[in-house]
Amino acid sequence: MKAASRAIAARQLALAASSIEVLDAMAEAGIRAVVLKGAAIATRLYDDPQRRPAGDVDLLVAPSQARAAAHVLTSLGFRDVLSGARTDERAAHAATFRRSGTMPACVDLHTALALCRGDPEALWDEFSRASTFIDVDGRSIEVLADPAQAFVIAVHAIQHGGAAKQREDLQRALARYDLDTWEHAATMARRLDAESILAAGLRLSEPGARVASKLALPDGSDSVEIRLRLAGAPAVSFGVMHLAQTRSTRQRIRLVLAELFPSRSFIRYSYPFAARGRAMLTLAYLYRPFWLAVRLPRAVSAWIRANGSSARVSALTPGNAIGAAWAWRAAILARRQLRRGGLEALSLPRPPARATWRGVGIVLRRRNLTCLERAVIRQSWHSAHGSLRDLIVGAGTNDDAFVIHAWLEGDPEDQSTKLGRLVRHEPHHY
Repeated sequence: MKAASRAIAARQLALAASSIEVLDAMAEAGIRAVVLKGAAIATRLYDDPQRRPAGDVDLLVAPSQARAAAHVLTSLGFRDVLSGARTDERAAHAATFRRSGTMPACVDLHTALALCRGDPEALWDEFSRASTFIDVDGRSIEVLADPAQAFVIAVHAIQHGGAAKQREDLQRALARYDLDTWEHAATMARRLDAESILAAGLRLSEPGARVASKLALPDGSDSVEIRLRLAGAPAVSFGVMHLAQTRSTRQRIRLVLAELFPSRSFIRYSYPFAARGRAMLTLAYLYRPFWLAVRLPRAVSAWIRANGSSARVSALTPGNAIGAAWAWRAAILARRQLRRGGLEALSLPRPPARATWRGVGIVLRRRNLTCLERAVIRQSWHSAHGSLRDLIVGAGTNDDAFVIHAWLEGDPEDQSTKLGRLVRHEPHHY
């Protein structure tokens, strides 16, 4: 226990020394750097700053000075851990630099905050006007003033899914900062179009929820990404989210290929053994599809719950996955065949025996399909399960608007009484 405490103390001393070294080098290069977290939080919210050990140094610089700041870090022996990675593989808000050797340290160079999708220049303009100075180990360092620091703490809590360390920071901030400080933080969040993020962070605790109510903040849970983070969803869930939000089939294929075959830099960062040589790098690429496949069911299940479908689909079962895969393929084929030859050209594959209707329903609800495409998929499903139902296309006026609609005979929303029947298509016999 004592050895572990000594090791933590040694790491903190090395990190503190590296922080001063980096800040001095930034100042010498004419770069203004603001400490976002770490010592800024520990010194002001903890009676004993040693009770909040930091793992890295978080610095915020102006977006226009990010390249120069990265050059300073490189000159000090730091290395961008994702140098050479594709843009979509890098965090939009920060870049991580690490240094090994006798003075090991990690610096997260921020130009924005996680989850804040607004203009980074606007965030810098806001935060650079809301800073102050504190004394750390006899040296004055620039940090965020209380309202901006409160906002960052709430965002950080969401980013890490309400983990213990970030939750304690939030609890201490709620106990230390008065309502006026949180009101200024809310005003700042409003200008940055990030009110919902602040609200979601505050509502991680009872005292925070009361503050959010007093400030009349929005619900904060309208974002799927925020709900995923609050649920502690696996990282793969965010890939599922992006895939679901992408409408173009071509872009979906690109996303899948990018996940399966990332850049070498990303592979080496994700699987450290890949840095041992070409053979290990090849092994990492072969391993990645299996790594994704193992995590995919839990990731999809988390995404489904975040979309509010937990009452209908409590978990991703193999049958649901097979049903969803069949419906996804059937939707692509149906659209292609209808465009080329109409209903007579339809020839959808038979649903697999283990496929479930729940899985099919997920795709029918989530994909942007026409009523005709939905109807032909449903007709194929019912036909394969012994229920032969005709597909009907009708046309007419409904509420003074001309309507063309497709449905299956016997549907509760059968439009036969309102629309004249144009086409009746018999089901395919499997």
